[in-house]
Amino acid sequence: MRSFIATALLFIVLCKDGYEVVGSNEIRIEDAPYMAYIVKYIDEIEAGVCEGTIISEWHILTAKRCLTYVEMPEFESDDETDPDNWLSEPQDISVVVGNSRIDDFVNLENVFAVKNVAFEENNDIAIIELDDKIVLDGVLTRKVNLLNNATYVPQHGTKCRVEGWDKDSDEIRLFRSHVNVSVGEECEVNVLDEFTEICAMDSSDSELCLVRSGGPLMLDDDTFTQIGIFLHEPAECIGINDGDPIYFNVAAKIKWIQEVLYDSAISKKTQPGVILVQH
Repeated sequence: MRSFIATALLFIVLCKDGYEVVGSNEIRIEDAPYMAYIVKYIDEIEAGVCEGTIISEWHILTAKRCLTYVEMPEFESDDETDPDNWLSEPQDISVVVGNSRIDDFVNLENVFAVKNVAFEENNDIAIIELDDKIVLDGVLTRKVNLLNNATYVPQHGTKCRVEGWDKDSDEIRLFRSHVNVSVGEECEVNVLDEFTEICAMDSSDSELCLVRSGGPLMLDDDTFTQIGIFLHEPAECIGINDGDPIYFNVAAKIKWIQEVLYDSAISKKTQPGVILVQH
């Protein structure tokens, strides 16, 4: 239990206060209307923040690690330090969309409770199902596009962008930075699965620090196409992982995403809603 508490405290410190996007520009939510701000609670106290993206009016795509390190009292395991043994309950999660700046939840619109969370068993990817649907107005809120190609692997040098919220003074503001996909020796990560992970570095060679997982790696064009989910951080930022920022390749699990949304649509008697594009 001590190991779990230590790990949880580390996670809380990193996720709540240790977020920075260096070499980035502040943007409005209209520039990235697909962004979602995810807050987790332990005993009704804010205990971590992550990010995600809108993939349907009911669903948010994020990283599995964003929804761990919250104790499930009914769960019994011989290994209490395993993050997979501490998955968040839906009632311990809130999701905010359609807002550029995050301060007091009381004054925010588009704050959603969570009905269910789906985890992909062997990969760092998760889908949040909201308790109520998002009104997608195309300005403050819209869906990302996902590639309908399970074998897609971005080429070296592919131009991308990342977005995330950074605490500036008393407000948490939305920022954007540009990155390039890196393949081979230029990517300093020790272990990299070329089919499920993407390495991307700051195209300006300035330090890029993203401590909140779950945010998107987007193609740097006007198609609103997401290709990655942020997972790991460079060692210079938080002193834990070696190498450059790593993203989970969304295309590798596009069939799983479709299945989750299809099952959800059946229960609601609605259309699945995810937008798939070719590349």
